[in-house]
Amino acid sequence: MHHNAKDLTGLRFGKLTVVKPNGERIRGRIVWKCRCDCGNVVSVPSKRLLNGNTQSCGCLFTEVMKDRMGAKNPNWKGGRQIRFGYAFIIKHGHPGADCWGYVQEHRLVMEKKIGRYLNPGETVHHLDGNKLNNAPDNLNLFPSTADHSAYHRKLERISEYD
Repeated sequence: MHHNAKDLTGLRFGKLTVVKPNGERIRGRIVWKCRCDCGNVVSVPSKRLLNGNTQSCGCLFTEVMKDRMGAKNPNWKGGRQIRFGYAFIIKHGHPGADCWGYVQEHRLVMEKKIGRYLNPGETVHHLDGNKLNNAPDNLNLFPSTADHSAYHRKLERISEYD
């Protein structure tokens, strides 16, 4: 160890206990082998320990985020949100869920109506044009976007003659 480097062996920083230097240096600073309370062993530069930037192997962040998910999040609105004019419902594990676990409500209503998951290419149409009116009798299922578009083209041709 360098003559003016502080020995951190045995000290605690958050959930980390310093075990020993790991033999590396980053920008002249010692890198320490640390054991986390969860059992993981990580290497952390002394600067990150001393300034408080690293307090665990990463498990602390995971714990904090778990405590802020779903109903525990101050921005929680009951698992329903409006995006792009459509209602989305939280359904973790649903095959049609986005990366946040939300599914378009009209697709869920249609799935319940027909008794199966929708295929990715199937399109649900709102008969009254109101994207928030997800009443089962206001929804129509098309096998593809192309069929849905053809339906709209047909309506446009009919309205030309009115």
